Amino acid sequence: MIALPLYERYIIAKLKLSGGETKDADIQRAIGIDLQLDDRQRRIFWDAFRNGFMHQGMAKEGKTKWMISHVFGEMPEFKTFAGEEYICLDPWKFADHVLAQFRADHRLITASQSFPWAGVSFVPHELMQSGETQV
Repeated sequence: MIALPLYERYIIAKLKLSGGETKDADIQRAIGIDLQLDDRQRRIFWDAFRNGFMHQGMAKEGKTKWMISHVFGEMPEFKTFAGEEYICLDPWKFADHVLAQFRADHRLITASQSFPWAGVSFVPHELMQSGETQV
């Protein structure tokens, strides 16, 4: 579930770092290219997985079924089994793939800019225990 918004952040950051546009159509095109999916497949994958997991905690049901297994790769693939179309994916490999992008280029985590990386502040334990609300 966390890999999906991080993946979206990665795509936006990659576009920004390359000087590309980040309008919805640009992002969608970049996702399709990166995942090696045609536009129809990209829309189905994004609706089922990103929208499904981010809004309801599981893949969204649709005409295309989904299947996860360790035998599949890191990228979604569309396969047909017994006349039914499935999106096939190993979610752990996908998550590893997404995290590897950020490890390879640390600029990606902040390049998105739409949701800046949160700052970290130190508050002494004693102050938290006392309940003081000094500014």
